[in-house]
Amino acid sequence: MQIRKMVLEDIEFALSLTTGEGWSDLHSDFVALISHTPPAAFVGEKAGTSIGMVSTVSYGDFGYFGSLIVSKEYRNRGLGRALLEHAIAYLRSEGVKVMMLDGVSSALSLYKRLGFKTVCHSLRMEGIIAGYSSGRVRSMQVNDLKKIFNIDLHNFGADHSYFLKRIIKQFPELCKVLEDEREIKGFVMGSRRGNFTRIAPCVVKDGAVEAALLIKAVSTQSPKALLRLGVLESNIEAVIMLKRLGFTVVSASYRMVQGNPNEISFSNGMYAIGSPAKG
Repeated sequence: MQIRKMVLEDIEFALSLTTGEGWSDLHSDFVALISHTPPAAFVGEKAGTSIGMVSTVSYGDFGYFGSLIVSKEYRNRGLGRALLEHAIAYLRSEGVKVMMLDGVSSALSLYKRLGFKTVCHSLRMEGIIAGYSSGRVRSMQVNDLKKIFNIDLHNFGADHSYFLKRIIKQFPELCKVLEDEREIKGFVMGSRRGNFTRIAPCVVKDGAVEAALLIKAVSTQSPKALLRLGVLESNIEAVIMLKRLGFTVVSASYRMVQGNPNEISFSNGMYAIGSPAKG
């Protein structure tokens, strides 16, 4: 198998793989990965035919893997491992020290053989939530972005602004901020994906009550629409709040880390996390 960088012309192939897995990736998701600096999505080929892919994102000292998929007719031949090893080598060449992914049960043995260790469950939750317009929540504005990026940097641990800017540009009506006395305390972003709205991320400085207000504000944009989000099981307060709102766990993967786990931490200010491919 030959492995090369993914290009725009590969996106339809990439979407055919994610659709086959029941995932909700958009065309714009892969445009973002390809155009990120450094660009790091890869396609595996055999005799000129695309047969698999993997994506990575580097945030300096740490990075994420996602979208590791091999076409069904080529599975159980070690090709997934080859793709992941290629991606690991690439991130190491970029200076990444700690690597993370959300792994499904069927791939755990592969990830463990490559040095990944389980940290906690990464939950997928969904629900139909009654909308509520709080006087503390308003639409996100361009002049909010510096403050929003600082809040995200404090909680995420790296500059995430490239991906956040793309969400704001595509779905401005689903991006909200919560403020007290003109100080922004948190924000939420959403994206429309088929028959549901995905919330990612939702970041709050002060707690679950504020996060709930932000999520309810997104729901006002799509009344009675299904909402989906991800959250780490280790954020107990977030999980309790989401269940009280009416969200239920529909699936779970494993947040896994390769490298020194003491070099990273997961903020409890993240009430909805980004995609597994981007953190």
